[in-house]
Amino acid sequence: MVFVQQGITDIWFPFNQRSLPESLCGHSDRSDFLRSQKVVFNSRALHLEREDTGHGHFPNPDDIPLRKVGDLGKGGSGFVERVISTVTYREYALKRIRRGTTFRKDKKVLRDFEKELSNLKRLSRGHVHIIELVGSFTDPRYVGILFPVADCNLGEVLEEFALGDQQWSLRA
Repeated sequence: MVFVQQGITDIWFPFNQRSLPESLCGHSDRSDFLRSQKVVFNSRALHLEREDTGHGHFPNPDDIPLRKVGDLGKGGSGFVERVISTVTYREYALKRIRRGTTFRKDKKVLRDFEKELSNLKRLSRGHVHIIELVGSFTDPRYVGILFPVADCNLGEVLEEFALGDQQWSLRA
């Protein structure tokens, strides 16, 4: 009930001792919860690339079926890596966002992650100008969003068209 009252969803899994809500009192309750949490993990998590699979949970980051092959970029909220699926051998862009080290910090990161994921799911369906969402997951240290790898970035497109000093306006 504590989790429901605080708006905690399955995306918050897995927890560790420091990221558990402080309202879950008692050392034995916290220990029991940490041992038992694997029961709610998504058993289809190895199928990150399947559209019908939900959000994946990986209590052990070594179980994530992706292998890093390079860096693509870095932003204010995280970094993007080029990865290869160890299941299908397809290349993807993986956005990783570091989780908070305490419940309070983790709460903000996970709320922002849930908003971004919700917006991506809503906007990417059938919209040609929004990047496709392939999958998402959490592990004890990061949250991740999997995308197709783009052929180039916006700067390269603008350079290719040699726009020079031309000014462009965007329409909604």
